[in-house]
Amino acid sequence: MFCRTEVVLKRPYFFFGEKVVALFDVPHLLKCTRNNFYKNVIHVPMEINGHKFLFPAQWQHTRDAVKLGKTLKSLLQKFGKDNSQASGSKKARCNEGFLGCPDF
Repeated sequence: MFCRTEVVLKRPYFFFGEKVVALFDVPHLLKCTRNNFYKNVIHVPMEINGHKFLFPAQWQHTRDAVKLGKTLKSLLQKFGKDNSQASGSKKARCNEGFLGCPDF
């Protein structure tokens, strides 16, 4: 739509009888970002110890993080169960939101 109406950053509007301001809606921005991330390698600027470089981010990294999150959650739950059975110690339990992430 933006191409057909010639909407650009310096002129974010078009005329249709009157002036109409073009806006992206959040759900479509998220969907476009996800689709772009899924299809392409995105280079994210990073700085570590004063050294700047472009880190290639791929959809596979997201999948790996989810898999790692599931593994960590199960390890933490196992640790909590093992620790709660130790003699003379307080029960240590793994909360569902321990990692600050939703359940996977």
